[in-house]
Amino acid sequence: IDGNKFAFFKRNMNDQHEIKKFADKIMEVITSPFIIDSLEFYVTLSIGVSAYPEGGNDASTLLGNAESARALAKKSYENNCKYYVKEMGEASSKRLALETSLRKAVERGELLLQYQPVIDLKTGNFIAAEALVRWNHPEFGILSPDKFIPLADETGLIIQIGEWVLYQACMQAKTWHDSTSIHQISVLVNVSAVQLGQPRLKEHVANVLSKTGLHPACLELEITESVLMQDAETSINTLHELKEMGIKIAVDDFGTGYSSLAYLKRFPIDVLKIDRTFIRDLSVDSDSLAIVTAITALAKSLNLTIVAEGVETKEQLDYLCTKKCDRAQGFLISRPLNIDALASFPRPFIITS
Repeated sequence: IDGNKFAFFKRNMNDQHEIKKFADKIMEVITSPFIIDSLEFYVTLSIGVSAYPEGGNDASTLLGNAESARALAKKSYENNCKYYVKEMGEASSKRLALETSLRKAVERGELLLQYQPVIDLKTGNFIAAEALVRWNHPEFGILSPDKFIPLADETGLIIQIGEWVLYQACMQAKTWHDSTSIHQISVLVNVSAVQLGQPRLKEHVANVLSKTGLHPACLELEITESVLMQDAETSINTLHELKEMGIKIAVDDFGTGYSSLAYLKRFPIDVLKIDRTFIRDLSVDSDSLAIVTAITALAKSLNLTIVAEGVETKEQLDYLCTKKCDRAQGFLISRPLNIDALASFPRPFIITS
């Protein structure tokens, strides 16, 4: 159907049990691990099924309803299969309306950026800001990324949105550097799997840096573990190109995906960001405590900068300081802020044990 979607049309499937058996076989084959250069890789799969007559009377309707079921399967959990039911058609109509609105959001100026401060845990200095996109929807108000970024990923709109975010974030960082109130901080921009797979990503980033005048060392691109591993070889080449420009590369949500020592060696990584789930459970879960300690020690041995995400309590902050974690961000330090509010963020942030 497109780059990573495929359809099967099967005749003479007698009942749901037979359909399930066929879907399970596809799932088993696609999700089996495979080896490349001594590294083990996995592919995740979401399957949507629609069957005549409940799912439609023609190929086009059957395909559309199977896609609705697949989208729901993808949202539920990895390697999942869903069967189309009537209620999904209503959800599909709402999804189409949201997609149409999202296509117009950039040109209408409905997207906006907020910035969450990142502090240096040795000095308390405000050293970076993560750019986080919001959608000021004309009907629903301010929507957080989880309400529309998955849809943007599925439809390819993430390319247009990602280009807008990168340009706006770099332009804002350059404005800060030219001012006396906020200067010499880095801006952090998230990169999706679709963006990372674009063959002209390096040229686009270089063009944005040229237009805005931002120094490459002040731009940090964040990629999640799962995104890195979707096409490891392409990712390695692309990231090396970006790294050669002077841009820093961060692995976001570290510890929740593959967490392979092999990829830490192969990828040109500068920063590891410990996932917020481990930080959240520091005071109540000995396993989370051990994992954070191990990740911090590993990063130090590899000369990587370590950042703790989702810091919400003083107890968490104190523990991270004792383990020589480099940086932190989270609601204890600051929620994401508009540009004007960011100008009054305390510098330095007061850290006391």
